[in-house]
Amino acid sequence: MTDRRTRRAIVRDAAVPVAVSAAIGVGIVSMIVAAAGGRLSLPLVGSGAVVGISIYAGCAVFSTVFTPLLRRLHSPWRQLGLGAVFGAGGLVGWIVARTLNPILFDVHYGSSPRGLAISTAITVSVAIVVGATFTIIETLRSRLELSIAESAAREYAERELEVAASIQRRLLPDREVDLGRLRVTSRHLPARLVAGDFYDVFRLGDGRVAVVVADVAGKGMGASLIMASAKAMVPLLATGRSLAGTMDALNRRLLDELDRRQFVALAMVWIDPDDGSFELANAGLPDPCVLGAGEPASALSAPGPRLPLGVRDGLEYAVLPGRLAPDQRLVLMTDGLPETLDATGEPLGYDAIEHAPATPADTGAWLDELIATLRPAGEADDDWTLVAIERT
Repeated sequence: MTDRRTRRAIVRDAAVPVAVSAAIGVGIVSMIVAAAGGRLSLPLVGSGAVVGISIYAGCAVFSTVFTPLLRRLHSPWRQLGLGAVFGAGGLVGWIVARTLNPILFDVHYGSSPRGLAISTAITVSVAIVVGATFTIIETLRSRLELSIAESAAREYAERELEVAASIQRRLLPDREVDLGRLRVTSRHLPARLVAGDFYDVFRLGDGRVAVVVADVAGKGMGASLIMASAKAMVPLLATGRSLAGTMDALNRRLLDELDRRQFVALAMVWIDPDDGSFELANAGLPDPCVLGAGEPASALSAPGPRLPLGVRDGLEYAVLPGRLAPDQRLVLMTDGLPETLDATGEPLGYDAIEHAPATPADTGAWLDELIATLRPAGEADDDWTLVAIERT
């Protein structure tokens, strides 16, 4: 079936130039007959068709043989070479037509020196025009087919990205997670369809709640795949370990799975919903902030190594203890916010939260207002993730 379709495609593609060439040959013979004062007859029409088809066939054969060699030449030598190829092919086609026409249609062309010179000049000129015309048409068709194929590939890739983005959104927790005495509110703004940032909220075996915010190096599909893998690791590795032990285990696992240019910057908080006591570990993300009503933001800087996970073996991550009061919010963020440029071209900085608008009672509204205030300051070419923890 495939071979039959291929043959049909070849015949279909060849039919148009052959028919056009035949029509051109008939037109040439018609002009010659009219100039000589004669009348056009059926044999002459057939003779003209043979002339046109022979010229086209000669051009096609010579082009197929010599065009690969001409591609090595630079313009204008390539164009001159193509003209010579078409002229030679047309001349051979004319010789073939002069041989066939007496046999097929009993049509004889004059063989006087002047007639041969005129017919040769006409044939070569027509061959160059016909060959160049069909070459241009074929080039345009090839470019059109390539453009259509590239467009289809882009549409397919965009659909795949949209599916990946939809799956990624479903992997993340809801924007507001109510855990009784604890509420976690988040905002996640990818720079592209799929993101390298992620966050997670899950309960630990001792009743505490773990809140994770992370930023995978890079962007696009590769970062999103690492994001999904790292997100799945965290709850498993946290089982039966301390926070520091979980960070060390994550670092070792990512060292085995990532190459040298890949890493994961991650901050994690383990918090008790009853009394607000928490532990903070940070591996390469901006310092989280504690905000209270009418109070400036207070940065929480975890001790020990701050290198991202997956960069170096043997790191021993330390934790920072603290306590979150009922009227306070603990805000974790990826570096998309502080590294965004302001109107003057300078980064917003890690203290961007300190210049945030006044804290409204609703945390979600506050995060939306914060993003609306800071994100238009410049083009956000990185993912933004903000997670606020509060006791209720």
